[in-house]
Amino acid sequence: MGVFFGTTHFVVFADSPSDCLVSVSNCYPSPLNPNVYEPVVGREYLSLGEVKHFDDFESAKEALRSHILSTTELDLLSNVYAQTSAKLDLERLQHERKVAIRNSRNVASDSKGYFQQEIERLNKRIECHKSSVAKLDAQVRALRALRRRKIEVSFLPKEKVYA
Repeated sequence: MGVFFGTTHFVVFADSPSDCLVSVSNCYPSPLNPNVYEPVVGREYLSLGEVKHFDDFESAKEALRSHILSTTELDLLSNVYAQTSAKLDLERLQHERKVAIRNSRNVASDSKGYFQQEIERLNKRIECHKSSVAKLDAQVRALRALRRRKIEVSFLPKEKVYA
């Protein structure tokens, strides 16, 4: 396995807060330059996101915490925007349905059933919008709860790196 030359802490900065992590990496001589010791990180971590190295655990933990909070804030802002847009669309559809119902009552005979078809179509779209608004509400609540919660970071087990 080689001689152990020290450790470094690495942070994986991923787009999803649940994929972010802090771990320990062993340092080994570089294959290109034996006088330089490089930390080795598994490929699965490199595939998650950007990897940065830190000398001590506290600075790694703080960098990860600020990244998670900023990612959460961006997600929260985009979800609040989507939630507000969906609520406005829902209100517009409900108003269109009210107008269609009022028009169907004012017209003496709707022989082709136009207004009834329009009302049914609007009812289906309203139900669809209600479910999307409910999903967005749940996402916003979860992100706000994550923002309030204290983010705890702990070491992951050391990996085997060169066999």
